[in-house]
Amino acid sequence: TGLHILLLLTNIKPEIKILLHLVTVLGVKGATKFLSEYLSNRDDVKKLQYKVVHDLDNEYGRIVMNQIGEQWIALGDKKLLDSRNKENLRRVIEAVTFSREEIARSFLGIKVDFYPLKLYPFKVKSKRPWGIKEARGKLKQIIENNIGMISLLWKDDDIIRNHLRKTSPAELKDIPVQEKARMIKSLLEGPTLNDDEQAILKILRASNEAGDIQQVIDNSHVGLKWLLDDLHGEEYDQLLEVLKVRYFKQMSFDAKLKWVVWASRGFTPEWQEELIIAILESCTPDEFRRIVYIVGKGQLYWDLTGKEEDKFEELLKKHGL
Repeated sequence: TGLHILLLLTNIKPEIKILLHLVTVLGVKGATKFLSEYLSNRDDVKKLQYKVVHDLDNEYGRIVMNQIGEQWIALGDKKLLDSRNKENLRRVIEAVTFSREEIARSFLGIKVDFYPLKLYPFKVKSKRPWGIKEARGKLKQIIENNIGMISLLWKDDDIIRNHLRKTSPAELKDIPVQEKARMIKSLLEGPTLNDDEQAILKILRASNEAGDIQQVIDNSHVGLKWLLDDLHGEEYDQLLEVLKVRYFKQMSFDAKLKWVVWASRGFTPEWQEELIIAILESCTPDEFRRIVYIVGKGQLYWDLTGKEEDKFEELLKKHGL
């Protein structure tokens, strides 16, 4: 149940801070009710019981029986060569060997009795070699490693924004890359308003401090294009400033060239002009010269206007072009 999972999570950091925040807002009973109902209705939580049984059955094995009454324990999930699975492996080899021989005999016109079919498991005993203690341990392990309170809750914009308001940059930078990416993805989905944009910027600034902004943005949950499309006005300008600190500098040359070519293709609105300049300002001298040579100085002059054109001329002078 959601409540059972909630109780297992109470000793996992940094989830405790979120629990305390919810308790402060909703009270102990309210927070418990909210989380237990919230978690119980999540599809990934509903499937946890099957995941636990699947993992334990493969880890501890199941008692199986073939059609001639032989019984043994068979392990699964990449455990064919496990030292505990020797008996099962022997039987696999035996069945395959008989199958090969029967194929050869059948090819020669000799009647076969399909003996290998009698060797493989056709019945699984209901009794399992593991119990409730192992099930609880496995459930806790799955939650800690793959779910965690953060990823369970980072699908609710209100919870994310409220948590970020109460979280210092120093605390925020210690949140794992995948969780930062999940938060940003949730904030980007649907209409992205000013509060969402400011929350995203706070996460990215913390990622700059942690040195993991490249991984957070390039994570499959997010991507640079989504950020560029969804942040507007003053927040877009702030985004470029954040990206210039580390992200653009750490970009490969091919990636920088790709984005400059993309932004300069066809009609170039002001926000794309700003993107071109932000990337060019982050280039090394050699990268700048190569991009100008490939894209064309004339093309860039054509695309850039006003203050962006002035900045481009300053960069040309700086790099001796």
